Amino acid sequence: MNNRPQYKIYTADLKPNQGIGVALPFNQHNIFTINYTTKDQTKSNLLNFMLTNRGERPFNPEFGANLRNLLFEPNTDLPSIQNSLLIKIQAYFPDITVNQLVFTPSEDYNSVNIALNYSLNHQNDSLSIQIG
Repeated sequence: MNNRPQYKIYTADLKPNQGIGVALPFNQHNIFTINYTTKDQTKSNLLNFMLTNRGERPFNPEFGANLRNLLFEPNTDLPSIQNSLLIKIQAYFPDITVNQLVFTPSEDYNSVNIALNYSLNHQNDSLSIQIG
């Protein structure tokens, strides 16, 4: 039996001058910034997914984490929202392993901070996104 670890190499990462996608958030000077690595584009895709509500994306009405609709309901149950978000991330991003997902409510400001710590399955780097 072969017990060697299997590595997945994205060929787009081997071409440093070829853009993969558009970075989020947009900046003020040159509105569109190009991502050149799979790691950066995955972060932009995750951010876009988490900020999109279901029904906002044409021809893909199920796309989006639907966080705005879920968080502003009365008697919001944060653990159930965390579980549903984890299931959606696994469905739309199979190359991502979620290490930690933390919802921190701030009742004084009527807001919720979301911290997502994840890693790509083909890399050992731990990446994070914060929304708040």
